[in-house]
Amino acid sequence: MKTALKTSNPIRLATDCLVIAVGSKGKLSEEAGEIDKSSGKRLSSILSNGDFDGGLGSTLFLHGLTGIKAKRVLLVGCGELTKLSLKEAKKLLTGVAKALLASQAKDAHLALASLKLAAADHYWLAERVAQEFVEASYSYSTTKSTKAKQTSLKSVSLAAPKGTSKAKIDAAFARGVATGRGINRARELGNLPGNICTPTYLAKQAVDLAKGKRNLSVKVLSEKQMARLGMGSLLSVSAGSSQEAQLI
Repeated sequence: MKTALKTSNPIRLATDCLVIAVGSKGKLSEEAGEIDKSSGKRLSSILSNGDFDGGLGSTLFLHGLTGIKAKRVLLVGCGELTKLSLKEAKKLLTGVAKALLASQAKDAHLALASLKLAAADHYWLAERVAQEFVEASYSYSTTKSTKAKQTSLKSVSLAAPKGTSKAKIDAAFARGVATGRGINRARELGNLPGNICTPTYLAKQAVDLAKGKRNLSVKVLSEKQMARLGMGSLLSVSAGSSQEAQLI
């Protein structure tokens, strides 16, 4: 999935889905206020119906808003619209990722430049955005007859406050993607049945992971090597198995 920093006005941005934050009791973020004004108070009218309470991480898709170029708008609740803790921000992004990945949107823009964070900045937010989308896209299907349906979403962009470094945002995106992929790799190994994910299989995965990487090295100990090191307790666990133990 592609990630990018975009500073375009959310009203004029052409995208399959525009994500804006709305607080509890219909409180609008700066970006939501702009959308509301451009759409002739249509957003306020929808919120007054009571179908969306702005609870943290809650989401609601809106279609057909006039005055903007986005095909659809995704409202995401951010509670009291005060500074969000890291845990609260993660919950918000998890809600956004799940909603977008389940939609038919091919691209999305997160207009969250005005979002306030208690102990982080938008570089952290960019990293979390990338990680959340990578993690949320994981679905185990390796040994299943029915494979998981591929998501339509191919790219996500994020708005950030003025003065934000594009290079730092791109680096944050890269860290988030790498972390998410690493977590998904671990989830995949954990989901594999035991007759596939054997000690030998795990050792091979570790060795393959280190190939071509200067800052990562792997050493695998056989049962004979462990015996010479006096690792009897570990070896007693594998003594009744046809699979030899491997220490990575």
